[in-house]
Amino acid sequence: MSLGCLAIKATKLEVEKHKGSWTTDHWTGMDDATYTTTTFHFIDKDWQLRSQLVDFKVFHDTTKGEAIYNDQVKVLEKFTTKNNVVIGITDTAGNMGVLGQYLRMNGMEHGYCTDHVLHLVASKAFSSEYQTALDNQFLSVFLMNIFSCCLSTDTNVPNVDEVMSKARKIIEYFNKSTQQNAKLLQFQKDSTLAMYSAPGLRPKKLLQDVITRWWSSYRMLKRLRFLKAPLIALHVTGKITCDMLSQEEWLVLEQIEICLAMMAQWQRILEGEKYPTGSLVVSAVFSIRAHFVDVIASAHTLESVKRLAKIMLEDFDKRYRPPGGAGNEGKVNFTPEPVIGAKIVTQEFIHISLLQHSLIRVTKRP
Repeated sequence: MSLGCLAIKATKLEVEKHKGSWTTDHWTGMDDATYTTTTFHFIDKDWQLRSQLVDFKVFHDTTKGEAIYNDQVKVLEKFTTKNNVVIGITDTAGNMGVLGQYLRMNGMEHGYCTDHVLHLVASKAFSSEYQTALDNQFLSVFLMNIFSCCLSTDTNVPNVDEVMSKARKIIEYFNKSTQQNAKLLQFQKDSTLAMYSAPGLRPKKLLQDVITRWWSSYRMLKRLRFLKAPLIALHVTGKITCDMLSQEEWLVLEQIEICLAMMAQWQRILEGEKYPTGSLVVSAVFSIRAHFVDVIASAHTLESVKRLAKIMLEDFDKRYRPPGGAGNEGKVNFTPEPVIGAKIVTQEFIHISLLQHSLIRVTKRP
């Protein structure tokens, strides 16, 4: 027996012992070939979260949902049993939605990755210029599908788009020049402000966001605002010549950061690779939606940021059922990647979870 056959047999024996979920993805490589992978996620006897690759190959069929379903059935039959597969998780591309329909019609469960869905909602806060940056880089079909369909060019939030664009240009200005970066670092070293020059602190650079992680844009904004004082001082003294943000624009950035803070927090939590994340999703959905409502209701929120929050909340409600039961039920997704022991989330289960969430908040009060 060849080593390949032994590896397949060993993988099957390991996977069959556990209940778990599976994930799959398709992408185009630099050689223009279409690749596919399937991974099985489970908790072992030592309570460790494990991910076992069960399939990786060049995919010669079409990437339509029906073809993907036929391929996944063969893969699952090869490595799993009907009793140990709980649910399959995919991204939100249209062909994966068709895959989900075929799975449900044949008695299997399917869910969209919550982290990806949150990414779609959060991208409403990004300017249309972000698309240009993406177009200039090599992206898989998967990433292009996600980003191209969700980046905001909405005329209802012009202030937000303009300010985000201006913020990115400042960061590009420093990233393209080691001399300008050196000025920013030196200013922090020489500063009398403890937040920059206290013992043990190292001067910080501006951060560029990463196209594959939405919360990196939140981190980018947070770092930019942290360095507000050095940036303004360097600009006023003529040491840098980039187009600086006005006080009103700095305020818009601050409120965008506040608007996105809760989602950024949960985005990072749901990307966890060493712990099951499925049980956290209901609390994430509830917390994020409640945060949007609070931002909209606050008398201190700028009108442009309120409009942004309303757009994000409307998009959020199309993808999830809010507590009142409104929204597009066909797009409900309470399933992050990976999920262990997931179950279909009913309205009753949601209400019970929200009650538990409320009780936790009450018991934490002093």
